[in-house]
Amino acid sequence: MAHLGVGEPSDPTGDRATPSAPAVPRRILNAVLRGSEGWTGIGAVLVVLIVALSIARSDFLTSSNIWNVLRANAIPIVMACGMTFVIIARGIDLSVGALLALVSMLLGEALTHGWPGGLAVVVVIAGGLALGLVNGLLIGVVKINFFVVTLGTSLIFTSCSLLITSGNTITLFGVRGFGLTNTLGNANVGAVPVPAIVAAIVFVVCYAVLRWTVYGRDVYATGGNPDAARLAGIPVDRVTVAAYGISGLLAGLAAVMYTGRIESATPQVGSDLALAVIAAVLLGGVSFAGGAGSIVGTLIGALLLGVITNGLDLLGVSSFWQGDVTGAILIIAVFLDRFRRRA
Repeated sequence: MAHLGVGEPSDPTGDRATPSAPAVPRRILNAVLRGSEGWTGIGAVLVVLIVALSIARSDFLTSSNIWNVLRANAIPIVMACGMTFVIIARGIDLSVGALLALVSMLLGEALTHGWPGGLAVVVVIAGGLALGLVNGLLIGVVKINFFVVTLGTSLIFTSCSLLITSGNTITLFGVRGFGLTNTLGNANVGAVPVPAIVAAIVFVVCYAVLRWTVYGRDVYATGGNPDAARLAGIPVDRVTVAAYGISGLLAGLAAVMYTGRIESATPQVGSDLALAVIAAVLLGGVSFAGGAGSIVGTLIGALLLGVITNGLDLLGVSSFWQGDVTGAILIIAVFLDRFRRRA
């Protein structure tokens, strides 16, 4: 601002340039993006979608449909919680769908060979953890690119799940020891689906780990700037290995829930589920570049995809369109993430 001489009248505007009209909304938008959580916008979209579907379909907001949505999306939510750790740590896991199929087949084999139900569940979930740690070691210690590793292990897991029964499904209905698996995937506590309770517990634990533990802070630091994290004394390699281990562990738990839900073990599941999980995490505001995001956003992203799928079903739209919707949403999510980071 120019200095005023003695006796000069004061100009209330001074020499300050007046922002042009297009610059004003842009500045407001940038301020909103900087000051808000990454999931705020997608949360608003979810609310609008729920309102629109409740107007279009009177049966959308019924208790039975709400529980159905939560039951159907419990498995993606559990897997997405694990994927959140990986993506925040500047990675990605393309193998989670194939890992789920393999663990499901191993569980089916264990139960049909007379294993006690509780032991079989614990062992196969531990197997999911072990497979996730293999990914983490190859990426964090051996330093192979995460796309290459997880794409390769995805192919390996898929082949192994097909080889177990030559591609055949293992029916578990009535098999001794199937009770616990069936409870985790298909039972209710009152009106509340058990899978939704399991997903809620997983969400709360993951939220607490990322928000209040040293490991959670290390995950964000590793994803934000690995070199600076190393200089600060953070064991970046171990953080990375653990992130993939968590992803494998929760994919193993999801496999048990999935097996209980469909009452069988099948190798015919994989890539579509993995892409939906990744889309949910990115849609919820977790940065593809690592170092930023929230497990709350992951939950909102997963619920948004679930509500879209449920809405398309209620409106009678062909299921063939669901892949188009998920793919488009994934691209939009990555685009918005880049826009938000620039802002």
